[in-house]
Amino acid sequence: MYIKKIELQGFKSFLNKTTINLERGVTSIVGPNGCGKTNIIDAVRWVLGEQKKSMLRSIKMEDVIFNGTAKLKPINFCQVKLTLENDRKKLPLEYTEVEICRKLFRTGESEYFINRNSCRLKDIYELFIDTGMSSDAYSVIELKMIENILSNDNANFKKMLDEAAGISNYNQQRKNTFNKLKGVKRDLERVSDIIFEINKNMKTLNLQMKRFKRHAVLKDDLMNDEIRLSSIKLLELSNEEIPLKDTFELSNVDETEIECKIKNASDKLKLKESALNTFTLDIKKIKEKVDLRKETLFKYNSEIIKLNEKQKYNNNQIEYYKDQLLQIDINETHFNEKVSSLKEELKNILPLISKHEQIYIKSKQDLDNFKKKNDDLYISLNNSNNEQYDLFSKVSDLKNKQTFYDKNLENLNKNLMDLEKFKYDKNCKYCVDNGKEQINEKASIKTKIKEAKNNLNKANKDFNDYTLKYNLKLKEIEKLKMDREKYNIDYQKKEEEFQNLNIKKIESLKEKEGIDFRILSITESHNKLKIETKNFKKDIEKLSKENILNDKEILSIKEKADKLKNNLNDDINKSNDLDGKYNTINNDLKRIQNDILIIQQQKEAKILHKQNIEIKINHINNEKRIIENFINEKYKVDINKSDIDIDGYSINSLNDKILKTKKSIENIGPVNMAVENEYNIEKERFDFLNEQKDDLVESEIALVQTIKNLDSDAKIKFINSFNLINKNLEKTFSMFFDGGKSFLKLKDESNPLESDIEIIAKPPGKKNKSLKMLSSGEKALTATAILFAIYIKKPSPFCILDEIDSPLDDNNIKKFTDVIKSFSKTTQFIIITHNKLTMQECNYMYGITQSVQGVSDVVSVKLREVS
Repeated sequence: MYIKKIELQGFKSFLNKTTINLERGVTSIVGPNGCGKTNIIDAVRWVLGEQKKSMLRSIKMEDVIFNGTAKLKPINFCQVKLTLENDRKKLPLEYTEVEICRKLFRTGESEYFINRNSCRLKDIYELFIDTGMSSDAYSVIELKMIENILSNDNANFKKMLDEAAGISNYNQQRKNTFNKLKGVKRDLERVSDIIFEINKNMKTLNLQMKRFKRHAVLKDDLMNDEIRLSSIKLLELSNEEIPLKDTFELSNVDETEIECKIKNASDKLKLKESALNTFTLDIKKIKEKVDLRKETLFKYNSEIIKLNEKQKYNNNQIEYYKDQLLQIDINETHFNEKVSSLKEELKNILPLISKHEQIYIKSKQDLDNFKKKNDDLYISLNNSNNEQYDLFSKVSDLKNKQTFYDKNLENLNKNLMDLEKFKYDKNCKYCVDNGKEQINEKASIKTKIKEAKNNLNKANKDFNDYTLKYNLKLKEIEKLKMDREKYNIDYQKKEEEFQNLNIKKIESLKEKEGIDFRILSITESHNKLKIETKNFKKDIEKLSKENILNDKEILSIKEKADKLKNNLNDDINKSNDLDGKYNTINNDLKRIQNDILIIQQQKEAKILHKQNIEIKINHINNEKRIIENFINEKYKVDINKSDIDIDGYSINSLNDKILKTKKSIENIGPVNMAVENEYNIEKERFDFLNEQKDDLVESEIALVQTIKNLDSDAKIKFINSFNLINKNLEKTFSMFFDGGKSFLKLKDESNPLESDIEIIAKPPGKKNKSLKMLSSGEKALTATAILFAIYIKKPSPFCILDEIDSPLDDNNIKKFTDVIKSFSKTTQFIIITHNKLTMQECNYMYGITQSVQGVSDVVSVKLREVS
């Protein structure tokens, strides 16, 4: 049996779904610190049912879910699947392959599966108990566990030994049995207390039963007497009711006669009311017609007044328009005179404008000519200035050349004089050697002097010519400047004259525009007056026609008004006739209404008498109903159907007897009406609890015996296992240390199940017994030797070692790996290591990396076949 596959998704740093396929033999898991190697061990522990958060290196259980990184968000669940090869049926299941799955959601909900079937955590725990593979067994060994095994606190080591002895289940069974025993004792004590209380209650209920029976007899007597009394009262009330009913029937006959009288009078009343309504409507219609005629007459009078006023207004408007026409004629004469005057002014000013225009044009031409001449002088002056500058430059160059030639001639003359002075030298040879050169040089200098003189003469001649030209150009420039200044003065005068003429021209034009505008304005006003004259004439004609129509309309309205007055007088006479007839019918109506009122009063008196009788009958019926309801509600008996004997009984005698019975019941006091039922219930509980008590006593005896048997079996198993592990330790210790001695010792041999374990270790050549004196490597080897001693006794199908080789040197690593190889034939080893020697001896290797920070990845390498 071995771990075939581990699947992780969302567990700690394993965000993505990661599958680690494993084989028999030795597999190493390697990688840098912090990459997530130990998370694989946590995943195995967790899927096997580990619930301790400290063992999973977490503060709370939700911490095992991937919690996100700087770039990745947290997720909401994680799951781990562990697939085991079960070919040897190590697990009590019929499957050759067993898959354990555990899921956890961030909400706190958990799910558990065995071969994809939902189960409980308890089912997983019970499946692996006593197999050496449970979450707290020795199938996972860490470096700190080795230290815990070798330390004084050896509780974890004790669990390993119990697992190896196969009594881990015993501890749980003993604990469960002991808890059951405590529960049985607690239940027995509680049942005994309840039985005592029930027995006490039953005595009290027995006394209450006697009072209840006496009370019941008195209650029966009281019921019979109250039913007799009520029957007698009902009989008397029925006898009193019979004459009242007869009187009530007679009242109904009288009431019918009165109703007939009222009906006849009401019919007459309706006829009179109908006639009265007809007259009322006729009177109303005539009055409405009169009101309408009056209103129309008033309207006619109003219209006549309005038309008269309108005619008066029209006459006033005609007079006003005539006055306006007269005024317009006067204004027109005035306008004509004014226009003639303005036209005369315009006629005088036009020749003046023409003259100014001609002078303006000539002045502008003269000004333009002056400007052109001035521009030409300016151009000539600029050209002369440029020529002056060129001549000045040439004169300067000639002066420079003259100076250069004078200096050059002076130098040549000096050289010639130096040659003339040289005649002899003390050193004759030097004179002979150099004489020819000096003669040649002298001839050359003379030639240069001649050329220099020619150049100088030519330069002087050119200088004089250009100087003359330059002086002439200066005079020409002076003349041009004077001419330009003169033209400027003349131009300014002409400019002033031109501006003055322009102003006069503008003023003349403005004056002409003013006259034109006034003529135009007068013409427009004249045109408006013509239009107004035309409109006034139209309005006068229109108003005159309106006056003629108004006269005709006033005449027509007066004729209508006269006709309406005649009709109005006729309607008033008809209305007076109808008022007389209306008053006659109204008096008849009042007389009939008075007759009906008298009959109504008679009817009300009869009804009141009938109501009094009816009240008495209802009162009797209410009393009867009260008596019937009293008996029915109190005793659930229909008194009308009761056949109880009432002969020989009177109301007074029954009242006395009832009072005595009630007093006797009162003397008994309050009675528990449910006492009989309560007594029976308590008796039933008493019998049941006595049976339960007997069962609990038997259970207590059986549980005590079970604990004794469990202790005895576990003690035998543990001692046998302990002795066998000690025997195996002699072999495994010598395998790691090439000799030496080590064994386990019980500190309390009388109580081996609860005793602490002492580890004795004597490596070769050392006398010390204390583990504290051993090196860390020796401690690690000692713990490893103990583990393999346990494996020999009860091999675990797989074993995960977390960096337990870290304290070992190279020599001890070789021993460690040799022992691992020898045991790997029956046990699958998964080693988390940083040691290269350990890696070399493994069959398979998985590398854990983090290509994305905080997210673990797995890379596998096959190193060698399993032998």
